[in-house]
Amino acid sequence: MDEGRESQVVRRPSRLPTPSALTKAAALRVKADRAVRSEDHRRAVKFYKRSLRLNTRDHIAWNNLGVALALVGETREAIDAYTEALKIRSTYVKAWFNKGKAFQQLGMYPAAQICYSNVIRLKPNTTAAWINMGVAYREIGQYERAFECYEKALEVDPSSAVAWNNMGVLLARTGGQKRALICFNKALEHDPRLEEALVEREHVIAFIEAKRNTI
Repeated sequence: MDEGRESQVVRRPSRLPTPSALTKAAALRVKADRAVRSEDHRRAVKFYKRSLRLNTRDHIAWNNLGVALALVGETREAIDAYTEALKIRSTYVKAWFNKGKAFQQLGMYPAAQICYSNVIRLKPNTTAAWINMGVAYREIGQYERAFECYEKALEVDPSSAVAWNNMGVLLARTGGQKRALICFNKALEHDPRLEEALVEREHVIAFIEAKRNTI
């Protein structure tokens, strides 16, 4: 985090917080969490920042600040907050995952992959990390690696509709429409309301029908 951006978040105290400051910081974090639950994300950002002025060593508050910042569209600032959380606790899986998602939103796929790799290193059975890693590989054209990630996600959780859907998207993109259709059907078997799978399935069916009619 650069000096100018850091000053927008908190001013670091030169000494450890007092017990009173820690109590106030915790109360402010609770208010921020409530604001997030009520979808008042800008208010949440303000409370997290106030909490962190009192206790800069709260890795959970840093992570939650990042989430709130991301929800108001401040993705780069969110990455800074996740970075602060990880400086305090380098094994904090949530911060690694959220940082990966933020990089992915910005189209910074190699950086996202580093974050997801850390999630998988710390918690190998994190289905969402395998799926997102697959998406990152897909977006940079490494389709075989993407497929391997989706396979791993389904090995961890065979009922993951999102993993089945993403595998279908990849197969459809690479010309495997019939296999893609099987994947979309599997996704909808596990989550009949998964909108993306419904839409992609219709596209694949239309493609297959059109191809059949031209033969």
